[in-house]
Formats: sequence, C-alpha cells, structure tokens
Amino acid sequence: MDKYAKVYIRIKPSDRFSSETFNLLPDEKSLNVNIRKEKENGYIDNQVREWNFKTCGILHNASQNIVYEKCAAPLVSKYLDGYSCTLFAYGQTGSGKTYTITGSCHNFQQRGLVPRTISQLYKEINERHEQEIRVKISYLKIYKETVYDLLVPIKSESQVDELILTVNEHGETYVKGLSLHDAATEEIALSILFEGELNRRTRQFEKNENKSHYIFTILIKTRQIQTNSKFLISKFNFVDLAGSERIKKYPFETQSQTVKVNKSLSFFEQTVRALSERSRLHIPFRQTKLTHLLQDSLGGKFEIVMIGNIQGERENIEESLSTLRFACRVMKIPTQPVINFSVDPTYLCNQYKNEISLLKKELAAYDTLADKSDINYLSFTDSEINDIHQQVLKYISFDVEKINFVNLKQINEILVQFRDIVNQTEARVEKRLQEKYAPKEKKENCEKNIEPINTPEKGSLVGEKEANSFSIGRPGTFVKPAMSPAIVNLKKKNKKTKENAEGEHHLTPNPLLSSISVKMEPSIHNFIQDIPSSKNEAYETFKHKAGDALYKALIENKDCLSKIVCKERDISTVMNKSLQEIEQLNSNLKVLKDANEEIFQNGIVVLGEVQFDTLNKLHSLKKEYRSNYKHLQNLRVDKINLENVIKRCRQKLLNEFEFWYKESFGIAEQNSKDKKQTSCFSVNDDRGAYFEKAEKTLLMKSPESAAFYSARLQTDRRKLVEDINVRPTFEGRP
Repeated sequence: MDKYAKVYIRIKPSDRFSSETFNLLPDEKSLNVNIRKEKENGYIDNQVREWNFKTCGILHNASQNIVYEKCAAPLVSKYLDGYSCTLFAYGQTGSGKTYTITGSCHNFQQRGLVPRTISQLYKEINERHEQEIRVKISYLKIYKETVYDLLVPIKSESQVDELILTVNEHGETYVKGLSLHDAATEEIALSILFEGELNRRTRQFEKNENKSHYIFTILIKTRQIQTNSKFLISKFNFVDLAGSERIKKYPFETQSQTVKVNKSLSFFEQTVRALSERSRLHIPFRQTKLTHLLQDSLGGKFEIVMIGNIQGERENIEESLSTLRFACRVMKIPTQPVINFSVDPTYLCNQYKNEISLLKKELAAYDTLADKSDINYLSFTDSEINDIHQQVLKYISFDVEKINFVNLKQINEILVQFRDIVNQTEARVEKRLQEKYAPKEKKENCEKNIEPINTPEKGSLVGEKEANSFSIGRPGTFVKPAMSPAIVNLKKKNKKTKENAEGEHHLTPNPLLSSISVKMEPSIHNFIQDIPSSKNEAYETFKHKAGDALYKALIENKDCLSKIVCKERDISTVMNKSLQEIEQLNSNLKVLKDANEEIFQNGIVVLGEVQFDTLNKLHSLKKEYRSNYKHLQNLRVDKINLENVIKRCRQKLLNEFEFWYKESFGIAEQNSKDKKQTSCFSVNDDRGAYFEKAEKTLLMKSPESAAFYSARLQTDRRKLVEDINVRPTFEGRP
C-alpha cells in the first residue's frame, strides 16, 4: 500500500481571526473556507466562494509543543531506524514559518521544531547502547539562486562565497564546499544551530531574510557495535521556504526580489505537481537550486511532512487559499521510504583478511591429515623460487621425467619460470645471430669510432699494476670514485678552520650569561618599584601594556561612534531645514489654489507656471527628505550596534584587567578605603555569574533546558569575542 506525504495546517493566532471565513470542523482535520458574497453591483457573480480542505491535522491556537508532538516527534524514531525525513514550512510572509521551524533562540518554552527534535534525538541516542551513532549538521541558505553556508563566519559581503551543486557517482545531489560539523552532544548541536541563526540575521542578510530559503540538515551514521560491517545513513531536512506574497503588496524597490521568490516557489509547485502525477516520466528537479537540492528528499524515498502556515484575517484570504491548495497537491505525493544501507570498506578489508587467514589454517590442517605437511600456501621465498627454476631447467634438459604438482600456486610459478626461460633463450639466440651475421663494413666503422681511453701517467688508480709491485684487483660497484688531490687539500683546510673556530667558541665567554648576572639585581629592584601604589595606576599601566590592543579597539570604536553622531546631527539639521521648506511650499500651494491660479481647458486642469515650479521643487525636496531619512535610519542602526560593541569591549577590558592585576601583583586590598577607590573597576554585571544564577532558577522549572541555555551562552560568548576582535566598519554606508 502506497503512502503519501502528510500535511498539517497551522493557523497563526490573531485577535482578528475571521470565524465566518474559516470554519474548523470537530474532527480537527478539515477546514471550510467561505468568502462572503459582496453586494451585487449589477453583474452576475458565479464565482466559487466555498471550499473544503482535508488534511492530517488543523493546528489552531496550538503551542509549540503540540505542533512538535503531532508533526515532528513521530519522525525521530523512524529517523534513527534509518529512514530519511523532510519537514518543510510553506506560507505567506509573516505567517509563522520561521517561528514554527526554529522558534525563539532565547526562550526555552518558545523553541521550534529543530531544537525540540535535537533534544529528542540525543535522548534516544543515549538510550541505544548497542549502536554507535555519529551526528553531523549543515545549515545553508538559497537567495537569488545562490547557495550560502550559514555555518561559516562572515566578515563582509565580499567574503561570502557561492557554493556549487554537484552530483556524485550515485546520482545524489550535494553542495560542494558545504561545511559539515560534528555534534557529539545536544549542547554542541544547539550551539551550531544558534551560530547559524546568528549568521542568518547578520547585516549582510537581514534585509532579505524573508526572501530566502533555509535548509537545516542533520545527518547521522548508525552502526551496530557487534556487527559493524554495515551502517545506516539517514538525513533529516528542515526547510524554511521563502514567503509567498503578492507583488502589489510590496513597494517598487523590492518587487524584483518578490518576483524571483514567487518564481522559485512556482517552480517548486510545478515539481510537486509532477511528483503527484503517476503518468509523468520527467520530473523538473533542475529548474531551480531548491528543487535540485531537494531531489532526493522529494523523490519518494523520504518521509515527507509539510506544515502550511496561514493567517486567519480576512484580508489575507487569497494567500491562505493559495497555501491550502498547495497543501492538497503535496498530499498527493506518493512516498515509499527505504532504509539506506552502506558498507564500510575498511571493515570489509579487515574481515576479508581474517577470513583468508582462517581458510589458510583450515587448508593446512587438511593437508596435515592427508599426509601433505610440506605444502606451503604462503608466498614463495627467493630460495623456493630458485628451486622451482632449477626443476624447470632439469625438466627441459631431460634430467627428470616429470615435475610433481602440489597446488595451484606452484603450477602458476612453474609457468612463470617457463616463460622467463623462453624469453632468455630467445634473447641469447638473437644476440648470437647478430654477432655472427653482422656486415663487415659495420664492424670496421665501429672499430674506427672507438677512441683510446686516457690513462694517467702514473699507475695510481685502484687495480692498476704499480712499478715493481702487483695489481690489487678492480674496485667494486659500491666503491666511491677517487677524489682529486685539490679536493682533498680543500677538505683538510676547511676541517682545520672549523676546528679553530670551535676552539675559539669554547674559549670565548657567553655575553648573554654575563649580562644576566650583571642585570639581575637592577631588574629585581625595578620590579619592586613597578608595583603600583593603587589600582588606578595599575589600570593606567595595563591600558598601555598588556591591554594595549583592547584599549586601542575601544578608542577606535569611540572615535567611530563620535563620527556617526556628528553625521547624525548634520543630517538631522538638513532634514529639519527641508521639512521647514516643504511646509512653506505646501502653504504657498494652498494660497495659489485659493487664488484660483488653476486654468481649465476642455475639463482638464492646467497648472500655472508658478504652481508647476512649486510642485517640482516640492517633489525634489520630498525625495531628498526620504533619502536623508533612510540614511539617518541606517546611521541609527549602526550607532546602536556600535554602542553594544563598545559596551562589550569595555567589559572585556575590565575583565582582562582584573585577571592581569591578580596574576601580576596578587595584592589584596586591606582597608575599605582602597576598596571604595577601586569599586569603579569591579565587574558588577558579570555575564558568567548572572547566567549561573539564572540557570539555577530555570533548571528548577525545566531540567531538560540545561543544554539549550548552555549552547545559547556559548554562542553569545563567541559573538562577544568576534565583536571585540573585529571592529565593524561603517564607511560603506551611503
């Protein structure tokens, strides 16, 4: 029996929910939509105004926990058993897709499907003691048919690299260069998720967040500890699709982005329609990056769950109907989930080696029982190969009548020796024939071309017969060639120079050691003098020595903030002046209108020259005012971000100073007066201590939230370090 994709509809809670338009049936799986007929305007209206949609569940005013229990919780057990799953959210912009998939990264109770799935996943992994499970995570974004990795730190838009989709030898689509991060614990997995969410909302992406598709993938490899030759590979995709919207609802500046998003979703819908038709032979997966990447996820071998997010207000009825129609098409996609097995080649090689060794031992035992104990099944040694070669020679020369065959390996070696003997014999015969039947002219030419060998005047070479003596033989091939006397003298001279230099080195005293002994007492005296009399002086010393980098970063950020404040003040002055001029021009236009300066020609209003010039000037002033207002808004955002960076940088500087002061001097204040003087340097808002205190309170209510808040803290700490070490630049603003 064929299975089909499951679809759930989640209605966004609203105090303006139209109960007349959306009628929820008692079975909580059906939804009736009824559009009230407008007043008749003199024409016949036969449009369909009532629809009935049946799904797997209607989630109205449902909490995050209820949504998870119905939509995602049943998939986790199947996922660990080896089945791959895909869960995606579809709907218009602002209907709650991202809230459903990811939820809040700061509130444990409001976390979405991904954090809850991660928690349940690791809970079940810890209960499966007979399996070894490895978890890897990736997070990507598709914007304008460009794929980006959200788990790679982004410093600027120029450093954002586009990733490429490729197909492997098994026909599976994957992203080349996409980072995969190991997640051994729940805390690490949540930290990776929060890191991706942080990069998702950076300045480079914040303006197009709802115009992009996001895919969060959890990949696991499962193997049995006892028999680990095979392992399961399963994948869980969480897809947050871009918001579908009508173009007329967006301003002209963003209509091009809306067109591309609707185009991508339209191709996605075409793919879904093709998958739902059994007669279709071709599925257009490669029309977009999204469908190409989800080819294996939508192809029928995955468990598919869709959450359609709609809004219950009457003004959003058209978008809600579009989402409900798409949900009905998704419910027609047939699915036949299969378990993806794979074999570990390393384990197979080791298994084959053990099996071969066992078979050799069994064969040796069989030969022993059959009185064939001298048979060797291992590789032949050089002496054994030489013996076989001699046997073959004796067989060829008729010294023996036959060769005793022991096993197949010996037969192969005998054939090899036969081949070598035949090749050697052919080479010797050919050489003798060439020597015997070579032309005489060729021999004479060879003798003429031979030049006499220059021998030394004195018999000083090895093997040469000396005067009144005898030859000592020829040198072997391993003997080095004789060196000339000049080279020998040069080596002796270098050796003597080296020995003299070494002698001088031993005799010369080490200046470093002598300087240490001389400077030891002043350095100790200076150290005693360097101890500051108060913590304020120590802080001034720290700013210019150990904390120089942090202090410079703080000063640079303050300078940048002052520049932004000056720009903000200048732009505000210009805007106030423009606003006054606009008010003056509006009053002038009103006066001109009251003075009947308008001219009527054939029922058409013709403006006077003064009024026309005033309108043009008013239009240009309004355009300039909007531009300055947009620039001012950007500056205010930069100002807020920079103030946060300065606050964190100052906090980091104070923390480093406290640690440096304790490590360097270890001075404890004894009286309350010194404590009051240094109270300005104490860190009252220590984030670590605050977190520990808040953590204890939260753990009392929900102990399972420990990993969630710990991962949140680690992400905040990494963000703090990045903000301090990398000063943001605002020169690129218009």
